[in-house]
Amino acid sequence: MLIRFSVANFKSFKDQTSLYMVAGRTTRHSGHLVEINGQRILKGSYLFGANASGKSNLIEAVAFARDIVANGLEEADCDGKYFRIDDQYKTSPGVFQFDFLSNNRFYSYGFAISYDSATVVEEWLYETGSEETCIFLRQKAENGQSYRMESEFGESIANERFHVYMSDFRSMKLSRVLFLSDVSSRAPDDDIAFRAFKDTSQWFSKLSIISPAAAIRNAPRLVCGKGMDWTGLLDCFDTGIDGVSIRNIKDRSLLGGRIAIDHGNPNDLFSFRDESEGTKRLFELIPIYYVCRKGAVVFVDEIDRSLHPNLTNEFIKHYYQMSDGIPCQLIATAHDSSLINLDVLRQDEIWFVDRKPDHSSTLFSLNRYKIRSEWSLEEDYLIGRYGGVPVFSPIPQIEPDQDEEDAGRGLAA
Repeated sequence: MLIRFSVANFKSFKDQTSLYMVAGRTTRHSGHLVEINGQRILKGSYLFGANASGKSNLIEAVAFARDIVANGLEEADCDGKYFRIDDQYKTSPGVFQFDFLSNNRFYSYGFAISYDSATVVEEWLYETGSEETCIFLRQKAENGQSYRMESEFGESIANERFHVYMSDFRSMKLSRVLFLSDVSSRAPDDDIAFRAFKDTSQWFSKLSIISPAAAIRNAPRLVCGKGMDWTGLLDCFDTGIDGVSIRNIKDRSLLGGRIAIDHGNPNDLFSFRDESEGTKRLFELIPIYYVCRKGAVVFVDEIDRSLHPNLTNEFIKHYYQMSDGIPCQLIATAHDSSLINLDVLRQDEIWFVDRKPDHSSTLFSLNRYKIRSEWSLEEDYLIGRYGGVPVFSPIPQIEPDQDEEDAGRGLAA
């Protein structure tokens, strides 16, 4: 489970910004958290804010860091990822840090990269908890041509193989490779000395991101997967679907993705492309229920996209019901202000993203405010009491000319 995610110098996030998943003192919705090793950890967080405030950039930061862990900097697109409003940030490092729980142990892992050269500037892994132990610390040497590697493990735990790995990474030849990824792939699975590396890599492997542009290329596999009650869940959300199945791709009437959907006439099935945008979105979201039951951490950008407000509320309510007692997390951005309701969410689950005068993004929790139960949080949010809403200016007067009149006729056509 995620405890904290911090990012600095990535797109609109100029200074270090952190999302915390540690539960506050409120007792409302106790099923929205789990307690592990004395830590009360939230199972959900929901980010609200105006368009262009930076909500999507936070999700993109997580995805960017995860992909670097999985594929290395060789595959990463670093172009324009820094805070572009201030030129000095082009040469400043981008920093990403994850504090998390994996296999009942707390860790803190992060790295800093140079966007300009697409290389690792610094990387670290600590086991945290009652005491903090440095698994490794990788830093640029003073000469800038090599790395300095440190570890508190010593010979008693980190055997000769570990020191060989560290020695390899003192060279700048591996400047685009994360030490975590390299050791995780090379170290024996049964060697306890490398448990922290395996735990960290396993945690990242369970990190899922769903964006508005996410394709459902794996939908046919999911429809055929065991335990996936598509028909029951789609019926639960009042989609008018009586059945979902897979048909042969040679059936030209189903070239929209091989998914065959029964809307009441089994002799004339619909394809995926025939469905409404809301139903298509449900095909993307419903698998969340299943991956979360396996302990995944899922980030969703615009979870309410194309969905009725009541359906969004119902989807989130079912998430907590279906994952009751399971250590998993759903972290999502949304515009649906009806979710800003203490009957739906805990106060510490509600976050706001706002754009500051220098065009950078700031992130803060509703927990910073004193809230009374009789207040309408949605109304207070919409009038700007908590920030994170658009501030409009008067529209300028437009005097039509011939070109604009031609354009207007084009729109009418």
